[in-house]
Amino acid sequence: MSRFIYDHRGNVVKEVVFENDRTTFLEHENVEPLLKQCHALREHVTINRKSAYRPIAEVPMQVVGEAIKEGWFSDKNQWKKWYNDSHNAKFRLTHGRY
Repeated sequence: MSRFIYDHRGNVVKEVVFENDRTTFLEHENVEPLLKQCHALREHVTINRKSAYRPIAEVPMQVVGEAIKEGWFSDKNQWKKWYNDSHNAKFRLTHGRY
């Protein structure tokens, strides 16, 4: 088995793993800086909830990849479900629900 990092930008590392006759592409993201940013925005920045454009949450690249792979990237209801899931509360930019 051999592993190679082929891209590293910011908090995202992409690697390829060769094992026997199988090739696997992996993507790892350090979400700690993103969580700190979300916390700072949620606690210290006032967001106009009546604005037509207001940020709701920061979405990790891994979740975006899963949404594309599973076919729900363009589904507003699935994103709403993801946002309102209590496991993803730390990525929210407000204390409320969407």
